[in-house]
Amino acid sequence: MRALVLIALFLVSSTTFGAEPVKDDDAPIKRASQVSDHGMELFSWYIKADESWHFALLPAPGIDKLKSIDVETSKENAIDSVAALKKRLSALAVGEKVGWFNMLDKRETQSDDKRFDYPPKEIIKELELYCTVLKIRLNIYQPGKKK
Repeated sequence: MRALVLIALFLVSSTTFGAEPVKDDDAPIKRASQVSDHGMELFSWYIKADESWHFALLPAPGIDKLKSIDVETSKENAIDSVAALKKRLSALAVGEKVGWFNMLDKRETQSDDKRFDYPPKEIIKELELYCTVLKIRLNIYQPGKKK
């Protein structure tokens, strides 16, 4: 009986005096069990209004189909920070291919507030290292730059 009282006191004190309940954001991330058929595409853009980088990580539809600005930047696809992108990357399967293209349909135009580009090299290096640790193949296709 005394042991039950001690356990009950421990449970009450740990939930009321400082122990934080586990949030959905804190739950361990489960990785995909297998790579996707065509890999993934990563896009990045800078928004002047909030002075921040945003990303979209989407399944690659195949060789000849490019995404549109509306698809990439939609609320359901937009990733609003590097930390949130890392979380999404950590859910990918070991060996997944991620192509960072930033290519858009040629008919699309960019707004003055939204500029599709690659972030500063410090952020790129951080994401490259993170993907290496996760065993994800990140391929960055920057026009005019050779690896």
